[in-house]
Amino acid sequence: MELSPLTIYLLSILDSTRDALAVVIGILGFLFATSFFLMLPGSPLEDDRPSLLRRLRILAITFLALLLLRTFIPTQKTMAAMIVVPAVINNVEVQSISKGAIQWADQYVQKKLKEEK
Repeated sequence: MELSPLTIYLLSILDSTRDALAVVIGILGFLFATSFFLMLPGSPLEDDRPSLLRRLRILAITFLALLLLRTFIPTQKTMAAMIVVPAVINNVEVQSISKGAIQWADQYVQKKLKEEK
């Protein structure tokens, strides 16, 4: 698999995207808490309760959707591993090197066993 410039760029901004989502989630959480406290009895906006309820629902749904999205966006390291590991495993040259190393180790062990007899 070849890494294109676009893939490299997208890998480089993954962590920034996750961080930006975290900031937006924090702001939404603050707005949710503020709207919740404005609904309590005795607040200045107590009469506007239906619109506050609608705002709370929208904020809650958006908050949960972004939280879920952030959960499933992989980190930069995870994404790099997802690209690199299969490429290394499926590489014929890497497989031939490992076979050669196993054969060398086997010959070395056999030689040492013969020397001890």
